[in-house]
Amino acid sequence: MKSRKTVLGLQIAAIMILTLLAANAFAQNAVMTIKTYNYTSSTATPSSVQYLGTLSSLPADITANNSSPYITETSFGNVTSFHDNYTSGSKKCHFDAASYTSGGNCVYTKAATSTGGTPATCTANITAQSSSPNPCSFSISFGIQ
Repeated sequence: MKSRKTVLGLQIAAIMILTLLAANAFAQNAVMTIKTYNYTSSTATPSSVQYLGTLSSLPADITANNSSPYITETSFGNVTSFHDNYTSGSKKCHFDAASYTSGGNCVYTKAATSTGGTPATCTANITAQSSSPNPCSFSISFGIQ
């Protein structure tokens, strides 16, 4: 009976050690830094913001020919995801950005789509990215014109 308790105790200890090692492997969270530019002649207003993790601040109105302050999204683990719309007059852009790991490498995605009544030029550019998959952090700029 005593040997069963010892074996069980060792198994529990091994599971706890493996759990702590796994948690430590994912301890660093990915960070996405976002800057949005308004190249139109009127104020651009954000809507339908979706994100994974936490934001340093919510997207705000951007006056004509100006840019937003930097916003950072800190994820849980090594995945980031941010989706937003900006409208300026009848122009509207939908912006998407994400990062994740695949096969031990960082994968970064971006998209900018015109969705308004008047065609807009919408841009998404990755301006910096980490080369290591732990974590997959990057900076992106969006633009509406």
